[in-house]
Amino acid sequence: MRFRRIAILFPGLLAGALCGASPTVLDLTTAAGAVKVEGNISSCPRNGRLELTVPAASGLYAEKGLFPNIRFAPRNGKYFDFSEAGVLAAEVENLSPYPIDIVLEIQGELPDGRKALSKSGIALNAGEKSVLRHRFSPVVNTSFAPGGVFDPFPGFPNPRRPDPARITRIVLMCRRPMREFRFAVSPFVAEAPPERPAAALASPAAFYPCIDRFGQYRHADWPGKIRREADFTAAREREESDLAAHPPRTAGRTVYGGWADGPTLKATGHFRVEKYRGKWFFVDPAGKLFWSFGINCLYPANPTCVDGRREYFEWLPERDDPKFGGLYGVNRRSSAFYRKKGIETPRTFDFHLANLLRKYGDCSPEQFARIAARRLPSWGFNTVGNWNTAEVRRICRMPYVVQAKAAGSPLLGTAPYNLYDVFEPGFQAAIEANMKREFRAALDDPYCIGFFVDNEVRWDKLPRLAEHVIAMPAETPARRALAARLKEKYRTIDALNRAWGTGYPGWDGLGRLPAGKRIPEADCRDFNRLALERYYRSCRDAVRNAAPRKLYLGSRFAGFQTLDAAEAEAEYADVVSANLYYRSIAHYTGVADKPLLVGEFHFGTTVAGSGSPGLQEASGREECAKAFTRYCESALYNPNCVGVHYFRYADQPVSGRTGDDENMQVGFVDGCDTPNQPMIDAARRIGNRLYEIRLKR
Repeated sequence: MRFRRIAILFPGLLAGALCGASPTVLDLTTAAGAVKVEGNISSCPRNGRLELTVPAASGLYAEKGLFPNIRFAPRNGKYFDFSEAGVLAAEVENLSPYPIDIVLEIQGELPDGRKALSKSGIALNAGEKSVLRHRFSPVVNTSFAPGGVFDPFPGFPNPRRPDPARITRIVLMCRRPMREFRFAVSPFVAEAPPERPAAALASPAAFYPCIDRFGQYRHADWPGKIRREADFTAAREREESDLAAHPPRTAGRTVYGGWADGPTLKATGHFRVEKYRGKWFFVDPAGKLFWSFGINCLYPANPTCVDGRREYFEWLPERDDPKFGGLYGVNRRSSAFYRKKGIETPRTFDFHLANLLRKYGDCSPEQFARIAARRLPSWGFNTVGNWNTAEVRRICRMPYVVQAKAAGSPLLGTAPYNLYDVFEPGFQAAIEANMKREFRAALDDPYCIGFFVDNEVRWDKLPRLAEHVIAMPAETPARRALAARLKEKYRTIDALNRAWGTGYPGWDGLGRLPAGKRIPEADCRDFNRLALERYYRSCRDAVRNAAPRKLYLGSRFAGFQTLDAAEAEAEYADVVSANLYYRSIAHYTGVADKPLLVGEFHFGTTVAGSGSPGLQEASGREECAKAFTRYCESALYNPNCVGVHYFRYADQPVSGRTGDDENMQVGFVDGCDTPNQPMIDAARRIGNRLYEIRLKR
């Protein structure tokens, strides 16, 4: 393994140069010795750029979700200073005959010295060359940043993003390489000057109110921003022309969106899965291959909390307003921001519904569904993803998925790490009852693909569940199951005490561990496996009992999970599901040869006045569209993947959604119902060529 020293050219060189050619701010190919290099990716300068060889992820990397990387840190001094670079950019080329997912991690500090990091990345097909960009945000250290939002608005210190002047390390990594890869990186350049913080950040009097009457961030402008009521009419007319020019593709498609011109397989009248030419597919009710291309969160309600921060809003209607007063509500699941204020049930207002009312004169669930029914097929989608309404399922009349809920006694924590006691006798029956109560029309509907049960149960966050359960009351079903398991293994309490270093008087005396004692790792893992087996078997049996002709689609893992969790889901689910917020999933594989459905992914940007670009940031809307295209292509390349569902249909409120204050601007429409045209164009290109891309040799 070879490492070469690199040089850093600091942004003092930038003065007066930004108007001309992009100045180099980080050259990875020179040997001046200004940078320390670490990691397990080998490097070699060649032809004015750095060529990198990435080893296959194995052992610890494969098991723990870690990835091969190369790290660059200042040799002299503590920081790299990129304060005069608005966008850091480098040309990257994939030198391998396989797709690759490259992650750029910028590590540093906040203005107050706390550690923070931000990430960018790019997915490249075999032999592809493109530009990797990382956007910095201006930072003003103010004390009046608005609360009750997931990410602060641009200009305020962001606890997740470092100060561009205080960068401590630059990391390049390759996500989950299943074989050796090679790629090349050109010198990094300052592609754009730093953004000037909005003048409004000078004082609270200038900043508040920060949300306009349409729910938009007031102190930024962007193409398509709604400024007056008449803009809604103009936006509607533009979209009417666009939809008329792009009718849904029906040629070569079944009524379910399957590949009518492709092979005819066994038709069962319902969706199923089958491997064809080495790749997994859904098979639609007519017996035709189907690859699911969907979008999530198809529901009209999108409220934000307004109590305790009335000064944020330029306008809120009176409660008795005949047009908008009915759009107030109450948040029953208060966020930490409101709990600190002592407000347990803050009042909410829905700007999204208000804007639908302005635009269409109707914001009913039926009207929302009618709009979605025109948009989705025109945009190239063939599936209604998770979190949808009965009206959407009925009116859109296209394949859909739904999510059942487990219920019972909570074992620990709150969302997203909560877990019900899977050992309760009524655990499975509760899932069946929920399905029959909430989704009666879907149980035998041929358009229903199948059922998820739960969402993002974080088994990876519960590695020592047994230590929590052993301290629970003896009559708790999980506690009894743990005791029975331990008795079966150790047979006598003396044997358990010797193994654990404890002094329990008998099996009935099991309880909270003495200070400093831990349950052995093997026993923790054994109990986790027992709970996992019980959970996934119960979910599968519940779906089969309530809807015997539907697929059990798993639990929508949140990215990487433990090996035990992955094995349990693969054993019992018809389709393994995971929410994979990556740049590429070309080489994402589970533990078994099972169909994989991506339940969530997205790309966002801060260029439209957003506080949060979501979990995968891009430098602008066009870059988001490129990232979306590459992701979908990587999924179509993956032989196990049977579909991807984008999160989400509409932007979250910029002032934060209820419950957890997320304000991700990642939608196909914004809070004013204005379509995101670059993303729509990208979806159409993918959706119209699904099966040609999927079966391309």
